[in-house]
Amino acid sequence: MDLEFTNPIALVAYCGAKSGDHRNAHAWPVCKWKLAGLPDIIECRPRDPPGPRRLRQPSTQKGAETRRWRYPARRVGHHPRQCDSARGAASGKRSPILLLPRIIKPICAGLRLDMHPVQKIAYVASSDFDLTRSPDTRDFDNVVNICTNRATDALKEAVGTHTELQRQQIGDIFYSMGSTHRTIRRLLDFNGPIDPETVDALPLARLQLECLYAVCLMLEDAKYVDHYLQDYWKKRYVQYLLNRRETQNIARAQSFWQTGQLAKELKDLRDLVGITPEQQASVDHEELGTPMRPGAAKTPIARFPTPASVILKINSSVERRRMLERLYAKYGDLCSFAHGLRQASELKRLFDNRSRERRMTTDANIKSRYEQEVVSESYITSYLSIAQCTAELTTLYPGNLELYDAALKAWKDLAVGSLLTKAIWEIRTKALLKVIG
Repeated sequence: MDLEFTNPIALVAYCGAKSGDHRNAHAWPVCKWKLAGLPDIIECRPRDPPGPRRLRQPSTQKGAETRRWRYPARRVGHHPRQCDSARGAASGKRSPILLLPRIIKPICAGLRLDMHPVQKIAYVASSDFDLTRSPDTRDFDNVVNICTNRATDALKEAVGTHTELQRQQIGDIFYSMGSTHRTIRRLLDFNGPIDPETVDALPLARLQLECLYAVCLMLEDAKYVDHYLQDYWKKRYVQYLLNRRETQNIARAQSFWQTGQLAKELKDLRDLVGITPEQQASVDHEELGTPMRPGAAKTPIARFPTPASVILKINSSVERRRMLERLYAKYGDLCSFAHGLRQASELKRLFDNRSRERRMTTDANIKSRYEQEVVSESYITSYLSIAQCTAELTTLYPGNLELYDAALKAWKDLAVGSLLTKAIWEIRTKALLKVIG
């Protein structure tokens, strides 16, 4: 396992104990990871103690602007001598020694350490987008229907390593994206007033981007469709265990559990998505503390990654990865509306007739912000996500001309519709659809 950073950051690990005395045999050592220049310290409990290893020499690649430091993955030992040597490295007394547990990679992926700086992801436009175009949203809706219908039709055909169940799941995502786009359309009714409720179209646009990341990963490797389905089963199964535990003293609930209806549904879904008995036993062990049966190995169910982690798993195409890195900035911006941050509440107050902010702002300014920050952002993000998913599907069906035609129709206006869509077109889609000129 290699970790890649855009700068040669010194990653220093040292062991300690929560009691403050790492030599105390009763104090479980805690491994603290600190990146130079970052205030936060990541703590994790290591297992299986082989010894430390030294850093490998940094490697460079032709044409790369950054040096890539590679760190060998080894787990931390519990011996005080290893703790002392690592602390000595932290104080600069000896050569840096890295003690890297295997769980540090997902932690780093979750924190997105130095992964998408503006300098790396920015696409400098050579020209402006077409300000004279004003496409009708009804045209958008028509092309969305064409894209989703042709994508689901194409996925009925057997291809590559994707099974029928896996292709059906990707088709369900296209269907879901079409439904979400229609929901955005209803929220942003041009004949209706500008209400605070319209701001909630932006979290739905974020959902469309998440679907784009999911589809790109599923097209990267068919195994990620299995991870998607198995993670879904695990979430349902954990809710089942939780509800049973919380209602164990309620007679009405017990009569329902005794029917076994929900347990049968979960069993059928488990068999469909390929959950093994060891995986189910591992969930029972994690959630309920049920001991594993003798000789059975703990087999955790892989969690389907979030957009930040998806980017790290894209290896088949540099352009696809660059595209997702560029879109991640937009995804992070839209997360403000899903998490109820300041930008969401500010717009909702501005669009509320009863608020002081509305009375202090001119109607022209309100209309301008509504069109630019809500309507345009929601429509373009949703439309872009569906259009790009359709374009990405051509990698799985390179001979499907109807799929190419649908993607080209969608990108006809998108390619010059905004600076963001223009950047995505130049970074990825233009070459993907084999457009010349």
